[in-house]
Formats: sequence, structure tokens, C-alpha cells
Amino acid sequence: MFSREVPMRPILQSVHAVILRLQGGYAALFTILFFIALPGALAEGQHVGVPLVGQLAGFAAAITLLTGKPGWLVRPGRPIHFLPAGVLLAIAPFLFAFMSMSALILLGLPEPLGRNLSVLAGLVSFLLCGVAWWLALVLSLWTPGPSSGPDLQAA
Repeated sequence: MFSREVPMRPILQSVHAVILRLQGGYAALFTILFFIALPGALAEGQHVGVPLVGQLAGFAAAITLLTGKPGWLVRPGRPIHFLPAGVLLAIAPFLFAFMSMSALILLGLPEPLGRNLSVLAGLVSFLLCGVAWWLALVLSLWTPGPSSGPDLQAA
């Protein structure tokens, strides 16, 4: 009945890589939105220096996530890989939330709508990076090797 072994680690690696690419694409989308809204904000005299630096730094991180490199971030395979991957995935949602919030604020939406949309847009980054952090922890501690699970062959 249960003669086929399901390779769970490769499935989790694929889910982790897809989540990181989704986060990279989501952040890149807000960078594009930021640069669409930038001329109007400059015409109104808004200060855009700090948001511009944040957008450029976040865009570099988004491109890194979209390309699927470095390997220790996308496919952590040893416990030592969790140290840099865990720290980056714990810091990244703050940068990506800043990117989405600054892009939506630059659009000049009315106050309650703009504030609520920017908070919800930042929440998506926290959710994606949070799930990616837990998957990185599991993949770092679950080192690849021979299967030690029970033998499910029918006797």
C-alpha cells in the first residue's frame, strides 16, 4: 500500500525557493510602483531621499532573491547555513515592508486608505519571510542523507 517513499526534503526546498522568489517579485513590483509615483512626488516637493535609498537597497535584495542565489539561502543544507539565512530572513521583511509602504505613501492616497493599504502591503512581506524563515530552519537542521524513516513495505 505505501510502497512509494515521498521525498519530503526536496518538496520543502522547492516550496522555500518559490516563497523566496515570490518575495523578490513582490518587492520588485513595489520598486516599479515607487518609480512610477516618483515624478509626481518630486513635483509636489516631497522628500524622497531616504525612501529612494531604501528602494534601491531593497531592489538589490529582490533581484538576489529572484535569481535564486546564493545557494545557502535558497537551499540551506547544514546547520551552519541557518545563521546567515536566518538573520537575513529576519531582517528582510523590515526592508521589504519599508519598500511597500514608501511606494504606497508616495502615491498620495487619502489618509485612511493609504495607511491601511501600506500596512497590509507590509504584512505580506512579513508573512512570506516568516514562512521562509521556518522552512530555512527545518532545512538547515534536516541534513540530507539516507532515509531513516520506517520501512513501509507490506510484509
